[in-house]
Amino acid sequence: LVLLLSLPRAPFKDYDRSLTLLKEQLNNPIGQDSTLKDFLFFLSSFIQELKSQNEQYREEKKQREILQQKLEELKTIEKKLLERDNKKSP
Repeated sequence: LVLLLSLPRAPFKDYDRSLTLLKEQLNNPIGQDSTLKDFLFFLSSFIQELKSQNEQYREEKKQREILQQKLEELKTIEKKLLERDNKKSP
């Protein structure tokens, strides 16, 4: 379930839930050998990295959208200035 919830392109992805499940297993000392515990730590750090990259991607996407909007506004201003100049200089 942890792996399924952490698939990057899955519509049901939920990094927080996946990390919660891992933490529950890490806190449960019954029936865990050191190899399994090491694997769970590895998986936890891997999912945390995925989550971090996902958040960074969202922030960058948001910044790109803001910059694109500003660029469009500047183009509109430039177009209006050119139109105004063309009307003044016949």
